[in-house]
Amino acid sequence: ALNLLGRSPDPAHLHGESYDDEEMPSLHRAAPDITCHMLMAKLFLAYLFGQTSQSFDYASQAERSYAGLKGIFYSAIFDFYAALARLAFFPSADSTSRKTILKQVQGHQKKLRRWAADAPVNFLHKAHLVAAERARVLDDHREARALYDQAIALAHQHEYWQDEALAHELAARFYAARQESGLARYYLHNAYGLYQRWGASAKVKALEAAYPQEFP
Repeated sequence: ALNLLGRSPDPAHLHGESYDDEEMPSLHRAAPDITCHMLMAKLFLAYLFGQTSQSFDYASQAERSYAGLKGIFYSAIFDFYAALARLAFFPSADSTSRKTILKQVQGHQKKLRRWAADAPVNFLHKAHLVAAERARVLDDHREARALYDQAIALAHQHEYWQDEALAHELAARFYAARQESGLARYYLHNAYGLYQRWGASAKVKALEAAYPQEFP
């Protein structure tokens, strides 16, 4: 929370007034569940602030200590962000790694779909957003368009501002890559406003730095 509020020297790293990830891991060796929580937080921050390779690595590290997440809500958050991190890394991977990534994402999606069937308010928009990103990397552009909008609509309906913001941001990147600048700008500005509403001032500043022509 402090990182998102801009109260850390680097919002993508757990280093600040309440926690220092360079000093604390030695204290976690006897408590793998705490280590897993730390890696989950690092995965989330690295992904949110665009550190693709780092978030991909954190997803793998957290998965190795996944037992520390079982039975708590963090496990659902892990499958959501691990899937997104792996799909973000997918274009940079070689052909063999891509097959592995798609298999891993399929496992994440299976869980998300099962949870969405039981609790659609909490999980259906997440399942749609992961599916949108999977469609994007597989060049299924028509499917991606529909799924981004479905994820946005459901997140909005159930007031998941952070997920709605992320869905808008990912849709903006999708349209920008396709040279559809008008749509990209529309989704980007929606993301910006939603991150502001959520209170994530560090993310707002990151968008301003990344798109100075849009947010002077």
